[in-house]
Amino acid sequence: MEKVSNILSYFREELSAVADEREITSWYYISMKYLLVYNRSDCIINSNQVLNKSQLSKIKQIVAELKTHKPIQYILGKTGFYGLKLKVNEHTLIPRPETEQLVDWILKENFVAALDIGTGSGCIPIALAKHTDAKVLAIDVSEDALLIAEENAKNNEVEIDFIHQDILQTNYLQKVDLIVSNPPYVLESEKEK
Repeated sequence: MEKVSNILSYFREELSAVADEREITSWYYISMKYLLVYNRSDCIINSNQVLNKSQLSKIKQIVAELKTHKPIQYILGKTGFYGLKLKVNEHTLIPRPETEQLVDWILKENFVAALDIGTGSGCIPIALAKHTDAKVLAIDVSEDALLIAEENAKNNEVEIDFIHQDILQTNYLQKVDLIVSNPPYVLESEKEK
């Protein structure tokens, strides 16, 4: 398993009981991007590259955690969203593609100040701050989520006012002309997993 070309086979052998071929292949490419900064073409071009012990150890760790049904984004501690790199962990939900569509819709609006309720990783306010000159505020009841959101804002070089507060006790609603909330939701089929 020392070469890049053998890693996909390893993923398939080890993970066939927990996922379908498409998802396994996706996990493989996400892992190669994370570990070697390789895209799909790089994996083919560099198929004979030998991985070092540290890289092999990380591959085994990733596969072991995938076997427990832990999301790849939590294993790697990051995800992409709206062209941004974001840190995620068990205190934040992984942004969904539909949330990018929500950001697209919001960016078509004219607003001077926006408030994101239940910010989590901060994906929505960070995307808004990156693409507008609006003042952006974000509120969450979870201190742990806000720490991640603040780190994500810093890493993406945007300024956002983060507020640790219950939305039912806030007085910020009158200070903005756009309020957005994409609260956590879990499909019934996902609850069973």
